[in-house]
Amino acid sequence: MNAAQEVADRLRAIAAKVESAAPKASVQALSRAGETMAKLTLSTGAHAAGTPTPNPPGGPPGLISGALRRSVARTPAVPSGPATWSQALGSVIIYAAVQEHGATISSKGTYPLRNAKTGQVFGQSVTIPARPWMKPAVERLISSGLGQKAAITAFEAVLGL
Repeated sequence: MNAAQEVADRLRAIAAKVESAAPKASVQALSRAGETMAKLTLSTGAHAAGTPTPNPPGGPPGLISGALRRSVARTPAVPSGPATWSQALGSVIIYAAVQEHGATISSKGTYPLRNAKTGQVFGQSVTIPARPWMKPAVERLISSGLGQKAAITAFEAVLGL
């Protein structure tokens, strides 16, 4: 094999990685960094169940059981176009969105809402203020440059740079 053929073969191998493995590795690294940042965001303001959260409305929810933090997970990376991969990050716990965006929850009958564990009675409706945790995590990931650094590092590692 001559030198020109060897260079052409190496360039083809690099091009193949740039179109598949490198973008996938980048999105996976970015998603892992996002998962870590979201879990760090959900690690503040610990308090016992049934006690007021020390975190103010507009801040992340306080840590009680850790269920929301443990539920933060990534879907597998899937191809979404030429040299493009997608991966979702979030929580499937029903109250994750309520914490992120806030909500008003109303009783379906004439009985007031009540906490089954503590017996605390709330009335016919309860307004839960937004306590965003995902949006601030993403904003910190972007503003710190950690997301970009993770993606670039993974991309370069696949290419052997």
